[in-house]
Amino acid sequence: CPKAGYVRSNGVCYKAFAESKTYAAAKQTCAADGGLLAMPKNGAINTFIYNLAGGGNQHRWIGLTDATVEGQWVFEDGQALASTGYTNWGPVCPISGYVRSNGVCYKAFAESKTYAAAKQTCAADGGLLAMPKNGAINTFIYNLAGGGNQHRWIGLTDATVEGQWVFEDGQALASTGYTNWGPGTETWFSRRPYISMCLHVVNGGWSSWGGWSSCSVTCGTGSQSRSRTCTNPAPAYGGANCVGQSRETRQCNAGSCPVNGGWSSWGGWSSCSVTCGSGSQSRSRTCTNPAPAFGGANCAGQSRETRQCNAGSCPVNGGWSSWGGWSSCSVTCGSGSQSRSRTCTNPAPAYGGANCVGQSRETRQCNAGFCPVNGGWSSWGGWSSCSVTCGSGSQYRSKTCTNPAPANGGANCAGQSGETRQCNAGSCP
Repeated sequence: CPKAGYVRSNGVCYKAFAESKTYAAAKQTCAADGGLLAMPKNGAINTFIYNLAGGGNQHRWIGLTDATVEGQWVFEDGQALASTGYTNWGPVCPISGYVRSNGVCYKAFAESKTYAAAKQTCAADGGLLAMPKNGAINTFIYNLAGGGNQHRWIGLTDATVEGQWVFEDGQALASTGYTNWGPGTETWFSRRPYISMCLHVVNGGWSSWGGWSSCSVTCGTGSQSRSRTCTNPAPAYGGANCVGQSRETRQCNAGSCPVNGGWSSWGGWSSCSVTCGSGSQSRSRTCTNPAPAFGGANCAGQSRETRQCNAGSCPVNGGWSSWGGWSSCSVTCGSGSQSRSRTCTNPAPAYGGANCVGQSRETRQCNAGFCPVNGGWSSWGGWSSCSVTCGSGSQYRSKTCTNPAPANGGANCAGQSGETRQCNAGSCP
């Protein structure tokens, strides 16, 4: 072992300390050496520790506590005591100074305390105030406390409902049937500080397992069970019930029986045979639940079944209707246009089908014949020479109906094609 004074057993080093310490101080002593309080989880370790400590009935602190949850004992490494399966603890009380009676450990404290302080003192040792529910326990506690008329705190109170006395483990005093109390007892709990009497909680322990029952079948696989009881010891005074199951079951085999075949559950339906419209799908099962064996019968019935399925409407692509008739020409004469149309309804697109490809309307030129052309005057021509060489005369000019010339029944030009004006050629000789 790496430290002096330690003794090795099964790969672990142990050391017994002779000094009397509190639980907390004992933990600190081990921690100072980089260790934990010893954790006897089986008989071999327990015997080794007992001998290392010098044997006898002297009590020793070990790394086991129910400080987190009352009655649930856990080793310092976090493992629950119940999970180890080790129950062979000695009949002595686990804490120094306690005296055992009928499976329960008691201790009388001489210091005068209030009721609350007395409860705390017992709780510090993992216990409760003593609960004398019959004459035998009462007599034992009386004698343990030294007899006489000195009063002692016990785990009985009416703090919740005045006059309704209840023990610390929740049992009503009236339900015990015990009434042999001294005069004035009902006033003790509220008037004076008294010396406390602690009861050490008894956690339940499992008895040994009973024998296995007969197999539940005469052939094939069955089951058998065995049980144990929470009586070694039975939980008392608020102690924890046994952890784990009171009954366990295991399989047993009484020889092979004829096994008739049984169908498995139907498998899932296959995909529909089509992606749209009406098709079929199937599912199957196997004769494996169980498979026939040892001369058993095969499964009766079909291993496969089929049903119709509908994969939904198929996509419909749109189709053009026939072209409608041409519209009237856009003009009454000359060149214009006319159109015709069609619709995407033969058939109309549906269920995601494509629209029609192409135009729904087309246009073409049309000629409604020649339009009438009305005549239009040309510009005026120049003026002619004066009609005389001297004195007052006249001159003339003209225009033609050629801009444009009337055609296709159009109207002639309106007005005169010529005009005259006076002119003066100067004085005559």
